[in-house]
Amino acid sequence: MKKILIAAFILLVVATALPGARVGRTFVAPPAGEEFRVFAAPPLPYPLRLFAGVAGEAIYFSAEIARGNLRLQRVQEGPLPGMEQHRFRQHHAGLEVIGGEIIQHLQAGVLREIEGEYFLPAEMDPIPALSGGQAADLFRQALNDRELQLAGNGPELVIYPVGDDDLRLAYRVNLARGEAFDVVGIIDARSGEVLLAYSNVRSESLTIGTGLGVHGEKLKLSTNYRNGKYWLMDEARNRPVKHYTFHKVANQVLTDSDNDWEQDRASNSVHAYMGLTYHYYYQVFGRKGLDNKNLPIKAIVHYPGGTDNAFWNGNTLMMYFLDPGKYKFQTAAALDVIAHEYSHGVTQFTSDLIYANESGALNEAFSDIMGTAVEFQWQPAGSGFCQADYYMGEDIFSNYGYALRNLVNPNLGGDPCHLTQKKNLPNTEAGDWGGVHINCTIYGHAYYLLANGGTNPLSGMAVTGIGVDKATKIYYLAFTGYLTPGARFIDAANAILKAATNLFGSSSNEMQQAVKSMQAIGWTVN
Repeated sequence: MKKILIAAFILLVVATALPGARVGRTFVAPPAGEEFRVFAAPPLPYPLRLFAGVAGEAIYFSAEIARGNLRLQRVQEGPLPGMEQHRFRQHHAGLEVIGGEIIQHLQAGVLREIEGEYFLPAEMDPIPALSGGQAADLFRQALNDRELQLAGNGPELVIYPVGDDDLRLAYRVNLARGEAFDVVGIIDARSGEVLLAYSNVRSESLTIGTGLGVHGEKLKLSTNYRNGKYWLMDEARNRPVKHYTFHKVANQVLTDSDNDWEQDRASNSVHAYMGLTYHYYYQVFGRKGLDNKNLPIKAIVHYPGGTDNAFWNGNTLMMYFLDPGKYKFQTAAALDVIAHEYSHGVTQFTSDLIYANESGALNEAFSDIMGTAVEFQWQPAGSGFCQADYYMGEDIFSNYGYALRNLVNPNLGGDPCHLTQKKNLPNTEAGDWGGVHINCTIYGHAYYLLANGGTNPLSGMAVTGIGVDKATKIYYLAFTGYLTPGARFIDAANAILKAATNLFGSSSNEMQQAVKSMQAIGWTVN
C-alpha cells in the first residue's frame, strides 16, 4: 500500500467545471530517515492523460467519489471568507480506510484546492478470521477489564494502515465504562493484535444572573426564567445555542429564586466560561458552536467518575468536570481548561484528529492553544488567578504559582519544547496514549513563540511575536482547515506555514515569523 500526502491548488481547468491551478508545495523537510511521499495520480486513459499533475488529481478524485471510494463526511463553512469545505472519508471494498481523507475547498461552487491523506491499497481478502465479538473480547483482555461494555456502533470492519506498505483488515471496537472511560481499539481481524488504541474522552425568557466564580471573580450568567424560578441554562435566548450546566449531585440543572447564584461556585464558573468560549469562537471566527451548527453545549459539574480532572466525551458530546481529589485540582475554576475541553469538540467536528501518538498530541496542542487564546480574549494579561498567560490550568490550583503545562518553557515542567525531545511512549492508557499530554507542548511552545515572541530553550532560535490574534488565526485555519485525522507533526508544520501564507502572504512578516517558529522547534524549512 502506498501512503500519499496531497497538497494541490486548483488553478488550471481540466474541463469547464474546474479552473486550472498550481500544485502546492510542502514547506518543511521530513526528519532524516523518514519517508514523505507525495501523491501521484495513476495514469489516466487517453486523452485525459494529457492533463497531468493537479488536473489529473482532480479527475482522479472525482472518479473515486463516483465509485464510492470517497464518501462525503461533512460540508462546512471554510475557515477563510467565502470558502466551503467538503470532507470525504476514504473507503476501499466498502470499508473505511482509517486516516484516509480528502478535503475539497470550494468558492462559489468552484473547486479551488484539494488536500488530505490518501492510500492506494492493493487487493486484499475482505474476509476476517475473527468475529466482532471475538475482537471485542481480545480488546477487553488487552485492557485487563472484562466488564467493559460495547459502545458506539459496535465492532465494525475497517482497513487500517499500519505502515506505508502494510494494510490490515481490522475491527474498530468501542468499549466504555460510564462516561469517564471510553476507548477505541483497532484490532487485527486475523491475528487479534491490538494495532491502535485511543481514548474517546478528551480529557424560555432570557435573564442575566450574577454569581461568584471559584476564585471569587464576579460573573454574569445566562439563565432562563420558567415556572416561577431561574434555571442555570440558556435555551438560545442570549446566544443562538442551547447551553446547559448540570449539577451531577443534585441530578438536575440548578435553580434559584432571585437570579443571584450562591449555591455552587463551580457551576457558576463552568456556565459562565462555556458561554465566553462560545462567544469567542463566534466573534473571532464566525463559528457557530462546536459543530458550526449550534449543537447544544452541555456540561456536568461534580461528575463522580474520578477526581482532579475534566474531559470531553466524543460519544455523549458533553464536557465533564470532576471534583478536587488528591491533587486538589478544581478544573471548573479555569477559563483556559473549560475552553480547552470545548475545543476538543471543535476538533471532533473538523480535523477529527485521532487521539493517539502524534495526531493525539496535535489534538491536545490545539486545545491548549485555543484555551490560551480565549483566556487572552476575556481576561487581563498578567500573573495571578483569572489573568491571561501562557500557562495551562494555573487557576485549577488552590495556590497560584503552579500549572499543568508551561508553554513558555515546557522543559521547566519536564515536557518537550523541540522535536528532538519528543517522547516515544506506549500506546496505552498508562503511556498517555503515546504521550498526547506530553508531546503536545512542542506545538504549544511554537504557538507561544509566534504569538508572544521568545527563544526556544534548546535550539536558541529567536522569534519575534506577531500577537495572539494573528497567531491564533493561523493555528485555527491550519488545524481546522488543513489537517486530517491521522495527521503527523510534519503535517502540522506544513499546515501552519500554508495558513500563514494564505492569510498574510508569502512575503509577509507573519509568514517569516511562522517559518522561524517552525525552525525553532526543529524543522528544516524548504
